[in-house]
Amino acid sequence: MSTMTLLRVVTATFLLVSLVVINSAAFAAPLGFIKQLEGGRRGQSIEGLRDVKQYLQKFGYYLNDDHKDTNANEATVHQNYDEFDELLEAAIKRYQLTHRIPVSGALDRATTTQMMIPRCGVSDHGLVIMTVDYGDQKKPNDYAFFPGKPKWNKNNLQYRFGITSSPPAGLEEPTIKAAVDKAFQSWKNVTEFTFDYVAGTFAPADLKISFFSRRHGDRSPFQGAKGATAHAFPPRYGELHYNADFKWSDDPSPTEMDLESIAVHEIGHTLGLLHSVNKAAIMYPYLNTGKIKRELQSADIEGIRKLYGLS
Repeated sequence: MSTMTLLRVVTATFLLVSLVVINSAAFAAPLGFIKQLEGGRRGQSIEGLRDVKQYLQKFGYYLNDDHKDTNANEATVHQNYDEFDELLEAAIKRYQLTHRIPVSGALDRATTTQMMIPRCGVSDHGLVIMTVDYGDQKKPNDYAFFPGKPKWNKNNLQYRFGITSSPPAGLEEPTIKAAVDKAFQSWKNVTEFTFDYVAGTFAPADLKISFFSRRHGDRSPFQGAKGATAHAFPPRYGELHYNADFKWSDDPSPTEMDLESIAVHEIGHTLGLLHSVNKAAIMYPYLNTGKIKRELQSADIEGIRKLYGLS
């Protein structure tokens, strides 16, 4: 084999290995399958579109004319096909409008990139309605509340760690508790709430913090290490669930989620706040691995004070 031929073989091998590495990295994202659908638009049939439909349905982007979720039967039939139809195009437009992406109705790069970021499992339904109502005009608020504005009728809340069906590997309770304590302190600093820890898995408490994997009895199953990092419920249900299949840390590497950042966000839900349209806000639904976002912003503070009648 000549030197030139050998060089060509080595170069080709290097490029092949590089492409495999790049491809693996691209699809290692929690929802990396969405990347394969980039460029999809109305009228096409693409394998995997049903997963995008389920994603948009889960997070509140299918609405009828009354701003209610699409009829369950219609949505179920719609989601069983990989057809890029009018309903999907409309849902994508709402998604793009909500997240300040140029509205095309297609799965362009900006849209698929946004969708692949890990996010909170609580629906954006109220956020979507607010965005649709006001369109491109200035929003009256950068915060939203759960329907009926549920809130606590007392200022002192107790919390404990709940039953963990699948404890995350490598995490000790003192590490988790320290991160959660700091998250509670952030909300305490801007409200009249106090938060007291109580020991014991079955001790009476207002707020229960648990790590769960997959189905865990609340009709909002996690889907492994993809999609929703955590979710929480409004007052006065008081449950905060971390997705145990993600990698967690109080000092996250590029592949780990930050315990405290997610706790601050989810505690906001347990106090009555929905998501924010403001990307800087704690209550914005998306946060990537390796990122730290622990400081409450004006949108978060204004929202919680408005809900509880604080100046």
